[in-house]
Amino acid sequence: MYEFLKKAMYHVSALLFAIALGIAFIAVIFRYVFNNSLYWSEEIVRYLFIWMFFIAVGESSRAGSHVALDLLTTKLKGTTKKVWSIGIELLSLLFVGVLSYYGVKLALINMNQFSPALRIPYGFIYAAIPFGGIVMGIFHVIRIADLVRGKNREE
Repeated sequence: MYEFLKKAMYHVSALLFAIALGIAFIAVIFRYVFNNSLYWSEEIVRYLFIWMFFIAVGESSRAGSHVALDLLTTKLKGTTKKVWSIGIELLSLLFVGVLSYYGVKLALINMNQFSPALRIPYGFIYAAIPFGGIVMGIFHVIRIADLVRGKNREE
């Protein structure tokens, strides 16, 4: 599951980026060559970037590359370091759980509001929050399991 999720996030984010880039390029061509604006292009590019961000948050969680103060962690050794690292992962998992819970609530509340140009429910855009949170949570659980087993994954 780890490898599948890792590759899927990479390919989905690359695809979303390519689509956003293509739409932005086409919008510029339409505006400056054909003197005609694609009114929906800015909105869809913004929403694609929101989803890419929350996918990238999951990837940074997988790689353990979130901003962290590791001054204490680098000084610790053995079991103390392992317990400290597991505690940090558990706190991160708690944060991700709260983020996902309220992200779902926010998405559901906004299902009756529609975007101006695309007329899609804002709830679909806000759904990126719990999606990213769930992916982060999965990777935090995997990291905790790895720490308990003493396994060190190659990044």
